[in-house]
Amino acid sequence: MVHSSGVETGSSGGPVLVVLGSGRQGGSRAAALDALAASHRLAPVGRAPTVEELAAIDPGGVLHLLAVGDAGAVALDVARERPDLVASVIVESPGSRVAECVGRLGGVVVPTLALCGTEADPAVADAGRALRRALPNSALVFVWAAGDDVRGDRPEAFADVVADFVRRGMGFLVEDRPGVINP
Repeated sequence: MVHSSGVETGSSGGPVLVVLGSGRQGGSRAAALDALAASHRLAPVGRAPTVEELAAIDPGGVLHLLAVGDAGAVALDVARERPDLVASVIVESPGSRVAECVGRLGGVVVPTLALCGTEADPAVADAGRALRRALPNSALVFVWAAGDDVRGDRPEAFADVVADFVRRGMGFLVEDRPGVINP
């Protein structure tokens, strides 16, 4: 479905998950988004949108921003400027721009999740740790056996963690079911 803002959305129900800086979408990366589309409306945006463009995606609603790499800096800036518009921010493999902007992020109050692969470049993990230290309402999750492309390397784990975080906010850290998630 194409929204009046020109942004394509996925399923008709559930919260809106805006995908920023999505990069390549083939193979398992697409599978991760397909899994999320079952319970979320997806709005992929390849470039940095304005706050007004984001507000037009779901008028009167709040958005969950999923950003990849350096697009995380854009998502965090929007969350700082418009916490009324943003319900949460998820940053997959935070980039160097995210690490550089942590000093100005003290105003970000929305739940924020940084996802890093255990086999990612050390700079990615460092950016994730810096983000976690800078934001009191944040979490850093390392996805086992994933590199810089968490969504592509471990699509099921990525989709499970993101969906649970969007559904339960910071409560996602507390297990609400028995068993192992995507061993």
